[in-house]
Amino acid sequence: MLPTNSKAYLPVLDAMRGIAAVSVCWFHLTNAQFSEVFSAYKASGQIGWLGVQVFFVISGFVIPFSLFLAGYRINAFFKFLLKRILRLDPPYLCSVAFVVCAYYMSSLISRTVPPYSIPWLQVAAHIGYLNAFAGLPLFQMSYWSLAIEFQYYLFVGLVFPMLARPGYAESATIYAAIALTSLLAGHNKAFLPQFLPLFLIGITVFRFKCLGIHWLDLTLGIGIGVILVFFLQGPPPAIAGLASALTILFVNGTTRLLTFFGKISYSLYLMHVIVGDIVYGLAVRHASHPGLLRWVLPFIALGVAIAIAFILYRVVEVPSKRWSSAIRYDTQILPSLVEVAS
Repeated sequence: MLPTNSKAYLPVLDAMRGIAAVSVCWFHLTNAQFSEVFSAYKASGQIGWLGVQVFFVISGFVIPFSLFLAGYRINAFFKFLLKRILRLDPPYLCSVAFVVCAYYMSSLISRTVPPYSIPWLQVAAHIGYLNAFAGLPLFQMSYWSLAIEFQYYLFVGLVFPMLARPGYAESATIYAAIALTSLLAGHNKAFLPQFLPLFLIGITVFRFKCLGIHWLDLTLGIGIGVILVFFLQGPPPAIAGLASALTILFVNGTTRLLTFFGKISYSLYLMHVIVGDIVYGLAVRHASHPGLLRWVLPFIALGVAIAIAFILYRVVEVPSKRWSSAIRYDTQILPSLVEVAS
């Protein structure tokens, strides 16, 4: 069953992306590495990390959704990966380069002897999302979820033909396979199995919206996903996963502001940590009223991060979208809607 035009674009996805990105950004600016010095708003950002779980549910839904609209077949797997790489890697690699340059310039300004030496092996590991496999640290704490997302792309590109088949037997097979994989191998945050239940929640919503599975099937799939998330990650991620599914299912609106943040959400996610480091570092070094900083600096850092994210979005991410959408599957239909969905 192919979605009609009225159902193919879901504005709520932009709203969800925007809320998730700003939540993660605010969490890092008020907690994480800044929690001891700038903690005036710590309570307001404590659960912002759940934005990552929201992103995983969105990806669980939107990637098979866009593949379904595109008429994807398994023989187009490498074309699918190329589209994903062209869509996501240019902004990501620009952010990696920005981080490395920031570290180097900081060492020069602070007269570190010797100056920062670029770890080229670590840089290379970032290019392929291979840090966890190579045992090399990430340049930014936020990059870990990008590696999980890329592992999911590999997974969904290979198993999509099964995900796109309606029927109770197919649903049971999908639920059982993901449950067993997560329970047996899902105890390492660096790899996909721990987070597969969140993606399963989104996949189940996709199957309901595009394949017309029964609502009992929908309830079972979401329920299994939520229970697995509860077991592997705890109550807050489980609640976030369930809320995300219900939002995609029953909300179909957004606002201009949330749409804006949804559009720049990827760039904001990429840039906010290093921007926070720079803003806080400069403020601590040159502050004349340190007591005031804890009240105003998170907002300054957020504003700068949004501005830089918008520049990255316009200069790099928009062309990346265009390059990705220029690659078509042989059976692709509704190309404009595929671009919106992905």
